[in-house]
Amino acid sequence: MNDTNKQTGAAKTARNPIKIIPLQERLRKPQWIRVKSGSGAGYNEVKRMLREHSLHTVCEEASCPNIGE
Repeated sequence: MNDTNKQTGAAKTARNPIKIIPLQERLRKPQWIRVKSGSGAGYNEVKRMLREHSLHTVCEEASCPNIGE
């Protein structure tokens, strides 16, 4: 294939055996599968100290489900 016959856009993807489907709106997770974040006194104390020193944890950045442990 040379540059003069170069396909782009829909013509290029039309010969692909896997059909490309546009993204649809994401479904929300059901309430029962959601994990509540930590709420104990120890968790709140550690979080307060971290905020005083302008620090963040890896668990916070990754939205770790066991952050309260």
